[in-house]
Amino acid sequence: MVYVHAGLLACAPRDHDWVRWDEHFSFIQEALTKNKIVDRDLAYCAHLAADNAAAAGQRVSAGEAYRLALDQFKALGNDEKVSEVSASWATVSI
Repeated sequence: MVYVHAGLLACAPRDHDWVRWDEHFSFIQEALTKNKIVDRDLAYCAHLAADNAAAAGQRVSAGEAYRLALDQFKALGNDEKVSEVSASWATVSI
């Protein structure tokens, strides 16, 4: 179920639906806390969600999702994506 929420998290910014964003993000965080999930698809969805939130001007939401993507990519040992996500996050943290 966490993957459905991750996919929907990426869609929420396009609809400017920040209530849904909060619901999906909370579900994901709770699932990760309980189950210690590390997964490439989850990382990619979080990165897309962050980029979409950043494009919508939602810096805090984007930062939350960038942190999630970064944590996932680090756990996966994907240094290239860690660098990419870090660079993207830096542009909205200014």
